[in-house]
Amino acid sequence: MRIEIPKECDQCMKCAACCVVTGMDGHSIASELNELASSGAWNCANCWRCIEVCPRAVDIFGFMMQRRKEEEIPELIRKGIDGVFRKGFWFGDSQFNEIRGLFGLPVVRFLGREKVALLMADEGEGS
Repeated sequence: MRIEIPKECDQCMKCAACCVVTGMDGHSIASELNELASSGAWNCANCWRCIEVCPRAVDIFGFMMQRRKEEEIPELIRKGIDGVFRKGFWFGDSQFNEIRGLFGLPVVRFLGREKVALLMADEGEGS
């Protein structure tokens, strides 16, 4: 499937040159704009440096949202989103506590689903 690049984009590569993700040898939305990769819309650090440096005012965010609708959500991101809704945190217990352990920090117990739901509810709900 050919990606429809916004007509304003002249593929100058300025977005790819400043992209944090492409700087770490990954593929991002900048990779797709410059036809360096056919996926990467989900790999965004949300720094928006690409938007700031674009000389043609390309709607990079709009392009990314469109591509996200077309691309499959990567498993790691799907698990992260699920973790936010289940526990209020992106990482799982073991990953988070493993990272804490590397710094000699104690294990943390996470809030349960019910408490996270309370935190995420609108102020008007449940009061």
